[in-house]
Amino acid sequence: MKGPEDVGEYNMYIKVPGELQKKLGVVCMYDSCYTVENRLERDHDQEEIDRDQSSMGWIVMRLAVDPKEDDQARIKVQFIHTQTVRFIERGGRLDRVSEFVGRLEELLEKSPPEEVSRQLNLESGKGATPVSGSPVVEREPGQTADMILNAEMEEALRAKLREYKARLTREEDTARYQAPEVRGEVDFDIRDTKSKIAVVEALLRGEVNRDELVQRLKKEIKGFNEKEFKNAWGVIGAYNKNDLSKVRGGSGLK
Repeated sequence: MKGPEDVGEYNMYIKVPGELQKKLGVVCMYDSCYTVENRLERDHDQEEIDRDQSSMGWIVMRLAVDPKEDDQARIKVQFIHTQTVRFIERGGRLDRVSEFVGRLEELLEKSPPEEVSRQLNLESGKGATPVSGSPVVEREPGQTADMILNAEMEEALRAKLREYKARLTREEDTARYQAPEVRGEVDFDIRDTKSKIAVVEALLRGEVNRDELVQRLKKEIKGFNEKEFKNAWGVIGAYNKNDLSKVRGGSGLK
């Protein structure tokens, strides 16, 4: 992973296929997307708009975070990336992406990502909408992030995820050759490994809401137990903080 001295600036690139531009009625170029109505108002004719929409569109934004001056730059950039993805996935308007990112940057100048997440959620509870279509404010009250990715630990967590997936394969292979009545221990190990995989995968997307994840795993993992899940959550949380003082056993971080 490059150090801050190797990074001049952070840019975010969003690719928008032509078919999607036509479907949404936008033209994407430079640092934003523009509605067809906006382009027409600026004296662009329909033929030109059709031509622009027929090719791949890009939104290219230079982020205000300075990697040489801000020791939290990577964490902030990861947070902006995650929230922008959610903004788009949850139906946020593409012509409002630049405004949404600007709002995040403004808040991050004053507060760390954890506080920004809580602040936006609080505003949502009061009925305020900082940016139309914001994925953060669409959460139900109380559904703030319980764990946010520590960008400095991302590579180590990805390595851990590979290790867990290999471990799960071995455990499931073992279970196939054991009678159901005598494989209680390996079934526990499988549930534990699946829970750890789920926490890491969610965390690598930027942040995790514990209650949302628990509800999903109740449906996905046979015999899921919240008390057992507590161990998986605590271990991954410790790895994310790079604090193994309370972790007993296991292979640790490499």
